[in-house]
Amino acid sequence: MAEATVQASAPAQTTQRRRVTRGEYVVAQNEETNPQVNVIRFVPTNGQMFEFEAGQFVSVSAVKPDGKKIARDYSIFSPPSFREGFELCIKRVEGGFMSNYLCDLKSGDKINAIGPMGGFIMRKPLPPEVFFVSTGTGVAPFRSMAETLLSNGINEQIYLIFGSRHPEDIIYRSYFEDLEKKYDNFHYRPTLSRADDTWNGHRGHVQETLKEHILDPSKKDVYICGLQIMVDQVKDLAISAGVSPNNIYYERYD
Repeated sequence: MAEATVQASAPAQTTQRRRVTRGEYVVAQNEETNPQVNVIRFVPTNGQMFEFEAGQFVSVSAVKPDGKKIARDYSIFSPPSFREGFELCIKRVEGGFMSNYLCDLKSGDKINAIGPMGGFIMRKPLPPEVFFVSTGTGVAPFRSMAETLLSNGINEQIYLIFGSRHPEDIIYRSYFEDLEKKYDNFHYRPTLSRADDTWNGHRGHVQETLKEHILDPSKKDVYICGLQIMVDQVKDLAISAGVSPNNIYYERYD
């Protein structure tokens, strides 16, 4: 799935859910958020949901028409506070079997998944400012992280910088806008690279928007999730601006 920096992980929060490593899950809801992206909710068929930390992922397996079994990894979109199951944010990839297979699932369909996995989780203590930088479905772990942090009543400033081409490509836009209205310390910065004249928000690429906010690099943690080229560019920009490499965490999808 992704390559993450090797950093010491924060201890997992204690929950009353039973940890499982492999299970069967049924589709409870499949929502098309735009023509390319679906948010799918899965619940365990045996009623036992695994424990996980915001930012972790699951590995989903399926059998292709030729009989070959494949598995793909997806960050968990829902926060750990959602105890009935988990959600995935899936983008259709032209010619890609797994993404189209998942997006075409109907309520009642079943999958097999292994999880949770991954060390792309929040580090504590939090600095005064935390930046989440993503493009596309790289926003998935940050939805889980942001909702978890904010619902716990933190005072630190949380910035979500999300990059896309056009307004219609923005994933969960109304959700994050509502989150910004609800919490004074959450700042949503959607950034469009191909916006038309009607767009009043940030333009260009996510690294340019991040650069506008790096005023005191010693007080920031930067988390990055998306394709390798974006991750590398944002990481290099943050380091050149003075953010310590020890305060940069990333996960790459390719």
